[in-house]
Amino acid sequence: MKNISGPKDDHHELTDVDDTDAVTGHRKQNKWVKNIKIGILLVVWMIFTGILMSSTEKELEFRQMAVPEGQIKTYTLQEAPVGSRVGVILRGAFLPVHYSNLTENRLSIFVHLHNATAPVQSDNSSQVQDLSYYENVTEAWHLTVVQVDMIDTVPELTQKHNFDVSQVVLNKVRSGNGVLQIRMFTNINASLPIQFAYDPSPINKEAGIIYAAIVLLGLYIMIIWEVVHRTFAAMIASTLSIAVLAALDERPSMPELMSWIDVETLLLLFVLLMTPVTIRLCEVMELNPVPILMSMIIYSNIGGALTPVGDPPNVIIASNSHIAKAGVNFTTFTLHMALGVLMVMVQTYFQLRYKFKNINDLRFTEPQDVQELRHEIAVWQRAAASLSSYSKDEDLVRETLLKKVNRLSRMLKKKLVTGSYPIRNRVLLVKSGVTLVFVVAFFFLHSVPELQRLSLGWTALLGAILLLILADREDMEAVLARVEFSTLLFFACLFVLMEGLSELGLIDWIGKQTENIILSVGEESRLAVAILLILWVSAIASAFVDNIPLTTMMVKIAISLAENEALDLPLQPLVWALAFGACLGGNGTLIGASANVVCAGVAEQHGYRFTFVEYFKVGFPVMIGSIVVATGYLMMAHVLFTWH
Repeated sequence: MKNISGPKDDHHELTDVDDTDAVTGHRKQNKWVKNIKIGILLVVWMIFTGILMSSTEKELEFRQMAVPEGQIKTYTLQEAPVGSRVGVILRGAFLPVHYSNLTENRLSIFVHLHNATAPVQSDNSSQVQDLSYYENVTEAWHLTVVQVDMIDTVPELTQKHNFDVSQVVLNKVRSGNGVLQIRMFTNINASLPIQFAYDPSPINKEAGIIYAAIVLLGLYIMIIWEVVHRTFAAMIASTLSIAVLAALDERPSMPELMSWIDVETLLLLFVLLMTPVTIRLCEVMELNPVPILMSMIIYSNIGGALTPVGDPPNVIIASNSHIAKAGVNFTTFTLHMALGVLMVMVQTYFQLRYKFKNINDLRFTEPQDVQELRHEIAVWQRAAASLSSYSKDEDLVRETLLKKVNRLSRMLKKKLVTGSYPIRNRVLLVKSGVTLVFVVAFFFLHSVPELQRLSLGWTALLGAILLLILADREDMEAVLARVEFSTLLFFACLFVLMEGLSELGLIDWIGKQTENIILSVGEESRLAVAILLILWVSAIASAFVDNIPLTTMMVKIAISLAENEALDLPLQPLVWALAFGACLGGNGTLIGASANVVCAGVAEQHGYRFTFVEYFKVGFPVMIGSIVVATGYLMMAHVLFTWH
């Protein structure tokens, strides 16, 4: 027997040694990976910290002035340009750019070189001078002015333009042989009041687009490969975008940064209704909540496309004054979206049904709390078994641990016998129901334009306060601990990041490329191409860029296309395409829409974590299928109906 058992024992010893070596090697590898990650993050931190320490906030000084009737207003630039670009910002009674072809009244702006032979005033204040002394060195920038009788009533509009100045002119200015001046004149029959600011170092959007793409790529690398938590990844990316702006001499002030955060959306995210309820129901039914939550996210974004208040992108679209004037109200919006949303819901059902075709694969063999209890019992048993009997103290500790094991075993037996989850506080249930009715009722009242007294964010906040009053909870720390602050911080960082990318020019570049493609096709095909491009560009971009700032940019593009008389495109079909694209595109990735991030955050708090890649495998194919169906619906409507 010794000859037989000996080799087996040796084999097991060798196997144990190999397993130990493998575990040790794996730990060393993980340690190296962790150290590399920390090193890279530390380098990134040092870079943006150094940039922020060495740069100052950019604050432009606005000056009040008036352009006299029939005269030229000249302003001498007191500071030479840092590079070859000069930025001019004007605030006044201007019309939007897409209305520029509706009137001949224009305020024309010139940047020009003051000749050395011309008299120069001793002070650098604004002045009216003769045109004959000046040499124009840039093309004119034209801005459309409102009618004279509307100058005092219309809201101010801010317009910015960057002029490219030749190196020859810059050399003359820097050598003292000339000065740059802004020249303004208007052909309206009145004096035009404006606010003027000069930017000696406007951002280079060509370089900014590249930097913005790199920052966005870095964010997705950190989230997809789970280098760090997604909230921390958003913090790093947003801070890095601010550092890039600072390096390009465009560092925003802290009040400006705070204005980038959409507080209304953050308030709305304090009412998190469906995710905790869904998780609890899945636990009772012994189902894995993750696939259910993914499906809930997808249908939330699809259903949100139905009405103007169903999703933040729709709120942005429907609240635009130009779109409202085009006849887009709550009723028309819902009627035009209803059939398409219904078709998408049917398609999504079959797609998800095929994905999760075997419901037994979604079931837990045991409830989650039972699994956790078994795990805890095993931990305490191993702890008790690890103690020796060399001393009375160790015996006492082992006896205490075994008592803990027995108590947990009795709890496990009770759970397996009962298998029920009774309501522990019926009074609180009633109070919560009252609050829920209040919040949902006011959400629906917000759909009626005449009753829009409270915003969605205010409704959510008042509902939370009502429940705190009714519940009479004194342990506020425990209540606040249930708030998904990490999710709220993620959204705040995401808002800052997207505004930073917009300042760098990435969002505008996407819109400009879309507009150029539409303008490049024949007139008879432009509406179809415009619908397809707005739908697909907004959908793909919304999957990878937060759909709230993207919708803000795409709304401007849609209005600009519709107001362009040369294109002669109706606005409404472009609105439907944008609504479908922004809402359905949010299903593409885990950070594509607010519902995705909120649901993932709450699920993680309850112990059901799903990664970016896990969601991507489900959400992105569904998004593509949804957009294909929406494309078919819009093209069918384009053929059957006269959009004009």
